[in-house]
Amino acid sequence: MRIVMMTFMLCLPWLSMAETESMAGPRIGVSYLTPKAADFYAEEGIDVEPIVVHFGWQFETKFLSSDNGPEGVSTLVPMIGGFEQNLIVPSLNWILGIRLQNGYELGFGPNFSIASSGVTLVGGRSFQFGDLYLPINLGLVMSESGNRYSFLFGFNSSITR
Repeated sequence: MRIVMMTFMLCLPWLSMAETESMAGPRIGVSYLTPKAADFYAEEGIDVEPIVVHFGWQFETKFLSSDNGPEGVSTLVPMIGGFEQNLIVPSLNWILGIRLQNGYELGFGPNFSIASSGVTLVGGRSFQFGDLYLPINLGLVMSESGNRYSFLFGFNSSITR
């Protein structure tokens, strides 16, 4: 975890100097909690089923791009899950990643939730239609409280600054 945080800290000055493009939009998805993760929630007094529905918002900044090369992206994704189980389970992901010209993307970063903190690995594809992007992603959160596997999708549009 220290290595992840140090990587982000070292990148912050570089991020602030680059020309940026901001994108934001809603996210919806589902997560599967491994038995270890579900047990950890139970120990905290939260009775949760292994499939959890999430709603959230993605704030993305493209900080590196070229006409024919990959894009560097920094993404903050606050989510709330568990509504279908009469629960409110907040989480926050900060992802630093890369998006190729064909829309495929890969990233990693810290995850914070009421259960624990961990590392998120995410991959997927963003389909572009003019200024509208439709991202579809698969994610894995690895933590001491157990792994969580997620499928998320949504949409956003670009605003150049």
